[in-house]
Amino acid sequence: MIKSYAYYFAHFFIIFFLNIYIANYYLAEIFGEYQFYNTLLVLLIALSQMGTMQSFTVFAPKLKNSIKLVYATLLLRIIGYSIITLITFIIFLILDLSTLAFVFLLLFIPLTINLSSILDFYNKTIIDVKFNLIFDAVLFSIISLILIKMDLSIAYIVIARFFTKSIAEFLKYNYIVKYIGKTKISKKYVIWMYNKSKVFILNRIIVEMYARSDILLLGIFGTKKQVGLYAVALAIYNGIVMGEALMARKLFPKLTKAFNNFKETKRVITISILYKTVYFLSAIIITLLLLNDIVFTYLYVNNEYSQSSIILNIMLIGLFSHIFANNTNYLLMLKDKFLYIKRFLIGLVLNIILGYYFYQKFDLEGFTLAIQIVKIVMVSYSVYLSYSYINKKIREVNIA
Repeated sequence: MIKSYAYYFAHFFIIFFLNIYIANYYLAEIFGEYQFYNTLLVLLIALSQMGTMQSFTVFAPKLKNSIKLVYATLLLRIIGYSIITLITFIIFLILDLSTLAFVFLLLFIPLTINLSSILDFYNKTIIDVKFNLIFDAVLFSIISLILIKMDLSIAYIVIARFFTKSIAEFLKYNYIVKYIGKTKISKKYVIWMYNKSKVFILNRIIVEMYARSDILLLGIFGTKKQVGLYAVALAIYNGIVMGEALMARKLFPKLTKAFNNFKETKRVITISILYKTVYFLSAIIITLLLLNDIVFTYLYVNNEYSQSSIILNIMLIGLFSHIFANNTNYLLMLKDKFLYIKRFLIGLVLNIILGYYFYQKFDLEGFTLAIQIVKIVMVSYSVYLSYSYINKKIREVNIA
């Protein structure tokens, strides 16, 4: 496990510093356009994966012949990619978008396939993080630095990522075939997986729209430069959140295994909250006292990114919402899927309304504050719903 963490952190820091170099070289306006299409791509992946990212995690532990589910999942993702890419390509043509938008459709292929959840299920996370480090971090960074030295456009950076990410996913697939199970396509499993995944398609698209709405909204009613300034601060923020994401790869599977054992579920969620509280409080203090000044003095050397420092400080408010991430994840596991959808749908609507209003009144800083306020409101809603449901079930069991 220590080796997995080492690979994971190494991958993050290499990409983190590469993005700083890219941002410094191309400056905020071009970097902002790059981040806008990158965010749009992630939103489209929510559709192209056809809900299989969540459904595989939920249903794989419940089936004996999980290898057939693996290949049913991959086939559905290939079908989803083909459909969504065709539709998106036509829309991009109609809107007459820049070449950069079309280039991102290439990167769409390996990101849709994404074998991480499958390898996690088979306790082969080490394979996922190892190949990501070698190809999606080290090789990608080397090629990107060469492209920048050649003074090529940022579109070539995207093509390089497509190339290196594709190699990583191909090698992961080859590992699955060789050591986990050979290809077994079952029509019955494909149909079953599709039917089980349908509810997650709407879930995932609403969740991703909510999660990515800040960059997308700013790209719509702000400027490319503002998107770049915001994206730089968001990169630091996501770096802080990375620790929580790493914990989630261990804590969420425990939550799925504890499902229907309500006392154990409550215990897992409570432990998760304690771990994350210590982590995020420490991260906030370190960022305010030390990290922010270092990053925007020695790493982002161009003065136009000085506003990003202020944006980052405002973003720290939203870190408290990540402490209760498993409360929200629990809603996804309940039979009433509308509870989960409603939570993010309300958040999306609030982001649009408050984000636009605060942007008009207080510019970029106001927009950032609005997004953090919505995060806190929505996670409070998740905590209330999850604990109300769990405590009700515990009372019912005790009475019985």
